[in-house]
Amino acid sequence: MDASKIRSAARHALRISFPTFVSAMLLLPLIAVVNRIFDGTWSVPWRMALILSSILTGLVFAFLFLAQILESYAKEHRRHAQRMVFPAAMWLRGLSLTCIVMGFGLMAGTYSEGDPLWVVVTPVCFVFLGFFAWPRTIRITERAIRQRRVLFGFKEIRIDEIESVAYDASRGETIVFGKNGTRIVHTATHVDGERFADKLQSATGKDEYLVGDLG
Repeated sequence: MDASKIRSAARHALRISFPTFVSAMLLLPLIAVVNRIFDGTWSVPWRMALILSSILTGLVFAFLFLAQILESYAKEHRRHAQRMVFPAAMWLRGLSLTCIVMGFGLMAGTYSEGDPLWVVVTPVCFVFLGFFAWPRTIRITERAIRQRRVLFGFKEIRIDEIESVAYDASRGETIVFGKNGTRIVHTATHVDGERFADKLQSATGKDEYLVGDLG
């Protein structure tokens, strides 16, 4: 990993994490107004707000920086190995995995505390959120393009049965239509969008065409 990619990852993480700190600090005037209305004072816990905002910003920065570094490494590995694999972006995989682990962790914790059943099962919503929000990996082989379904099995379109390839500019999606009615979508949250389109074009000879909102 060269220094330029590390700097790029740091800039990307800082560009997103710094507004988190600013947004949190901008809440202080609102807190002051609320305290004035209900307590008659302008007191604001600015030290605690500063500490919590700094911790939150640091966590966001570390998460995004690490995700960007891992993404660059994985991208280089895929290209070097010539693997036509297109998983979800690293940050989304990390976020989804965090939701799943947090859901199971909360359920285990509430169960061990002897909480009511409805309290124990409520965190399962985090598990579902992480599981269903995780875009499934797309693979292109010599014979077909495949994607695992959300629950069971795979969607598959043989290369010689690809009817058309479209690019939805409004969503940043590349959609592959098969003659059998199957549709596989490379979303904006999948990696290597340009490489995906180039591979399809070279394999099928079909150029992308721009479309509007496909619904």
